[in-house]
Amino acid sequence: MNKSLLYILSGAGLLAAVLLARVVLFYQHIHQPLNISEPYILEVGSGSTFRDIITQLDEKEVLESGGDLRIYARLKGQGNQIKAGE
Repeated sequence: MNKSLLYILSGAGLLAAVLLARVVLFYQHIHQPLNISEPYILEVGSGSTFRDIITQLDEKEVLESGGDLRIYARLKGQGNQIKAGE
Protein backbone atom coordinates (compact mmCIF):
# COMPACT_ATOMS: atom_id res chain seq x y z
CA MET A 1 0.00 0.00 0.00
CA ASN A 2 1.53 3.33 -0.99
CA LYS A 3 1.64 6.41 1.24
CA SER A 4 -0.87 8.49 -0.72
CA LEU A 5 -3.52 5.78 -0.42
CA LEU A 6 -2.78 5.51 3.28
CA TYR A 7 -3.22 9.28 3.68
CA ILE A 8 -6.51 9.19 1.79
CA LEU A 9 -7.85 6.33 3.90
CA SER A 10 -6.69 8.03 7.12
CA GLY A 11 -8.38 11.28 6.08
CA ALA A 12 -11.58 9.46 5.16
CA GLY A 13 -11.55 7.65 8.50
CA LEU A 14 -11.04 10.89 10.40
CA LEU A 15 -13.83 12.58 8.45
CA ALA A 16 -16.16 9.66 9.17
CA ALA A 17 -15.34 9.84 12.90
CA VAL A 18 -16.01 13.60 13.03
CA LEU A 19 -19.28 13.18 11.11
CA LEU A 20 -20.39 10.40 13.44
CA ALA A 21 -19.61 12.54 16.50
CA ARG A 22 -21.65 15.42 15.03
CA VAL A 23 -24.60 13.12 14.34
CA VAL A 24 -24.50 11.88 17.95
CA LEU A 25 -24.42 15.47 19.26
CA PHE A 26 -27.31 16.42 16.95
CA TYR A 27 -29.38 13.51 18.26
CA GLN A 28 -28.62 14.46 21.87
CA HIS A 29 -29.53 18.12 21.32
CA ILE A 30 -32.91 17.44 19.75
CA HIS A 31 -33.90 14.93 22.45
CA GLN A 32 -32.75 16.89 25.47
CA PRO A 33 -35.28 18.62 27.76
CA LEU A 34 -35.50 22.41 27.66
CA ASN A 35 -33.23 24.31 30.04
CA ILE A 36 -35.95 25.89 32.20
CA SER A 37 -36.57 25.52 35.92
CA GLU A 38 -39.88 27.39 36.13
CA PRO A 39 -42.74 28.15 33.72
CA TYR A 40 -41.56 30.18 30.76
CA ILE A 41 -43.74 32.40 28.58
CA LEU A 42 -42.49 33.19 25.12
CA GLU A 43 -44.03 36.18 23.39
CA VAL A 44 -44.35 35.44 19.69
CA GLY A 45 -45.05 38.53 17.64
CA SER A 46 -47.33 38.56 14.64
CA GLY A 47 -45.42 37.53 11.54
CA SER A 48 -42.64 35.83 13.52
CA THR A 49 -40.91 33.02 11.71
CA PHE A 50 -39.70 29.74 13.13
CA ARG A 51 -36.17 31.10 12.87
CA ASP A 52 -37.18 34.18 14.91
CA ILE A 53 -38.61 32.01 17.66
CA ILE A 54 -35.57 29.73 17.77
CA THR A 55 -33.32 32.80 17.93
CA GLN A 56 -35.31 34.13 20.91
CA LEU A 57 -35.03 30.79 22.70
CA ASP A 58 -31.32 30.60 21.91
CA GLU A 59 -30.70 34.10 23.28
CA LYS A 60 -32.51 33.21 26.52
CA GLU A 61 -30.41 30.00 26.70
CA VAL A 62 -33.53 27.85 26.75
CA LEU A 63 -32.11 25.72 23.95
CA GLU A 64 -28.75 23.99 23.89
CA SER A 65 -28.50 24.34 20.12
CA GLY A 66 -31.03 26.31 18.12
CA GLY A 67 -29.21 25.43 14.93
CA ASP A 68 -29.86 21.75 15.49
CA LEU A 69 -33.55 22.41 16.08
CA ARG A 70 -33.74 24.40 12.83
CA ILE A 71 -32.09 21.50 10.96
CA TYR A 72 -34.45 18.99 12.57
CA ALA A 73 -37.52 21.05 11.68
CA ARG A 74 -36.29 21.41 8.10
CA LEU A 75 -35.64 17.65 7.81
CA LYS A 76 -39.13 16.93 9.15
CA GLY A 77 -40.73 19.58 6.91
CA GLN A 78 -42.19 21.39 9.93
CA GLY A 79 -40.23 24.63 9.98
CA ASN A 80 -43.12 26.53 8.39
CA GLN A 81 -45.92 24.92 10.42
CA ILE A 82 -46.20 27.68 13.04
CA LYS A 83 -49.77 28.90 13.45
CA ALA A 84 -51.18 31.93 15.24
CA GLY A 85 -52.88 31.24 18.57
CA GLU A 86 -52.46 31.29 22.33
